[in-house]
Amino acid sequence: MHFGLIGKSIDYSFSKAYFTKKFKQEKLDHSYVNCDLEQIAQFPALLESKEWTGFNVTIPYKEQILSFVHHLSPEVQSIGAANVIAVHQQKLYAYNTDYLGFRQDLLEFLSAERPENALILGSGGASKAVIYALQQMGIKTQVVGRKALADKWNYEQASARLADFQLVVNCSPLGTFPHVNDMPALKLSDNLKGKFFYDLIYNPNETRLLKEARLRGAQTRNGQGMLILQAEASWDIWTKP
Repeated sequence: MHFGLIGKSIDYSFSKAYFTKKFKQEKLDHSYVNCDLEQIAQFPALLESKEWTGFNVTIPYKEQILSFVHHLSPEVQSIGAANVIAVHQQKLYAYNTDYLGFRQDLLEFLSAERPENALILGSGGASKAVIYALQQMGIKTQVVGRKALADKWNYEQASARLADFQLVVNCSPLGTFPHVNDMPALKLSDNLKGKFFYDLIYNPNETRLLKEARLRGAQTRNGQGMLILQAEASWDIWTKP
């Protein structure tokens, strides 16, 4: 079976190493490759290049990939983004396991805590899955971006209201290797005790945002656990009868 990761500038990616190791440990004669596309218009040619079983999808194509698929899962219809494609009898089926991985990992991180609301930094495909998961948990969300819109705050607004939120989730790529000194323009107060900061980034292990929050007393967690959980959920989709 042939699997791949669709994205752009994805040499850093976790998925290829994870699945290659999994296949070796389980003695499976499968392959997993990075499919680095300069633009999503290259996807049809990629699809014709071999007999694929499935793909993972990452930045920046989680939303754009939907124009090529034949069937959307209910979760993808609600979220508007997919990170898993299954190929079956020349038809493409889109799924989202990001929200599953995030929800399960967040529940472990929060333990018995249940924040009333959360600040979501970034508004791309990953943030849509996070918002969907939080809504399922009964947690209200406020999206933050560079520009304020009717339903979105800018970072100045978010910084002024940070005290009102117990949970902050970074869904932006700011701080990803090699740009490890970058971080969202959220001004952190000196005392963040009682707050939870979750960053979807897993490389580096501790982003600048998480470090700054930790030094101010917040509990922090990176996206490694979410990534493993969503990968295993992807595998279940590809191999289900």
